[in-house]
Amino acid sequence: MKKSFLYVSSLVAISAASFATFNGAAHGAPPTSSGGSYVGDRVTICHRTNAINNPYVKITVDPDAIMHEGHGPNNSLHNIGTGVFDPDFDYPNNAKNWNDIIPPFDYTYNGVAETFPGYNYSGRGLLIYENDCDGYARATTTTTSGGGTTTTSGGGTTEPGSEETTTTTVPLPRNGVRVTIYVDLDNDCQKDENEPTVPLVSVTVAKGERTYTLITDASGTVVEGPLPGGNYTGAVDETPSGLDVTCTDEDSTRVPGNGIGDIKIGLRGDEEIEITVEPPTGGDPEPDKIIINYCGDDAICDNEDDFEFEVEIDETGTVNGRGLPAGKYYIKPASTSGVSYEAVEFTLSATSRALTITPEAVADPVLANSGTGDPAGKLFAIVLMMLAGTSVMFARRRTKA
Repeated sequence: MKKSFLYVSSLVAISAASFATFNGAAHGAPPTSSGGSYVGDRVTICHRTNAINNPYVKITVDPDAIMHEGHGPNNSLHNIGTGVFDPDFDYPNNAKNWNDIIPPFDYTYNGVAETFPGYNYSGRGLLIYENDCDGYARATTTTTSGGGTTTTSGGGTTEPGSEETTTTTVPLPRNGVRVTIYVDLDNDCQKDENEPTVPLVSVTVAKGERTYTLITDASGTVVEGPLPGGNYTGAVDETPSGLDVTCTDEDSTRVPGNGIGDIKIGLRGDEEIEITVEPPTGGDPEPDKIIINYCGDDAICDNEDDFEFEVEIDETGTVNGRGLPAGKYYIKPASTSGVSYEAVEFTLSATSRALTITPEAVADPVLANSGTGDPAGKLFAIVLMMLAGTSVMFARRRTKA
């Protein structure tokens, strides 16, 4: 009975402080508390509720209320649960356990300056706090568009362009389904960090007879929501050329009434690429990774249907990429040594799997230094050319005489 009384009385005290804040606080610097043992500027916190639909309220209170009246880490009202509200967790009615979020602040106690270090003011707690105490606040997904292509003057290799890109930030819904389509390179039916995701894949998500047709974006994912809670399944409508669905271990999910459910579907091809990287001359270190860019069904590199991934080069200077679709690729070593390697377009097929990549040729030192970027080198080259021309004229005159 005592605990109940403490809980209710604390809430009354907090509500009174909140009312005073909304009705009497001026804009600008927060007012200073005039009473209590803990004295300092008033503090805005995210105070937990007991409601799934509105897990926090934003209130401003005295330091004394935080340290003594019901919000401090050692108080029963404040320390009801563990951590902060998780929108992906399906809370039972009898266990709605989450805590307050309090930023750091300074105060004095009996005339001594102290600092409160903050409570749950990091990670997800900080995200909630910075979004006006919205318990359903989520990080955003970012999609980058643009890029273009650059073709060499000889009309040969197509290289990724350097056009300016635009970035659009899209917030996630409070609840729904997130679908990820990826290439399962190691065939273990799990999405690993180095495995690429596949854009522009049509997927049908279903809950009973209700269906949703979605298309993955440039990141190889798509989010649909808000959706009612329940069990959902996902299926690829049409796989990209050369890839088949091989992993359906995660093709279903349960969407809680207040969270995101994940569906991940793995694809795999039948081809394997074997890349040999020749070492640079002069003892320079070799590159440690290969960037492999699949140019998509349209065989146009650096386009919206491409996917890209990195593969480490082993001690022998070779790379084996398995589970890939046949088709056109754009391949370049990721060199950290300053040695430049030629980027190569390569068509992978059952009869064409081996590729050798060599360092780019180094230009002649005299000609390399004769450009506009090195005036001294250019003058030296001109003098050499003039001397050579004078020698030829002198030789001709002697012969004619």
